[in-house]
Amino acid sequence: MSQSSLQESFRKIFGPHSQPVASQVDILFALLEHNRGKRVLPSLLGYIDERKIQSSRWLTAMQGTDVAQCFINGIHDPISGQHMLTQFEKVLPQATTHALDVGHYPQLEAPQKVTELYQRFLASVD
Repeated sequence: MSQSSLQESFRKIFGPHSQPVASQVDILFALLEHNRGKRVLPSLLGYIDERKIQSSRWLTAMQGTDVAQCFINGIHDPISGQHMLTQFEKVLPQATTHALDVGHYPQLEAPQKVTELYQRFLASVD
């Protein structure tokens, strides 16, 4: 993975109005390179197979818990955007959900809004 390929990947999964600036990509790439961090990426992606294997178990646990749940999704995320939020609302009607006009990384694309929504959620469960 090069810095330019990371930039291109982000271009595809960030929202149309919240594209990363070069300095953000520089920082994220530097973090990936720290201590040869890129070498662990394949093992981090193991969750993709794990979610197929564990999906029924995880869903049952999420539906059966008394723990408050909150999902903040970017509606332009091609991986887990509006379609995932719609699914959360269907199978977890007790959960709090928020749709933001961003992509895959709401915490990077709209950090103030994510913080506000999360703090509001925390206050509601105290």
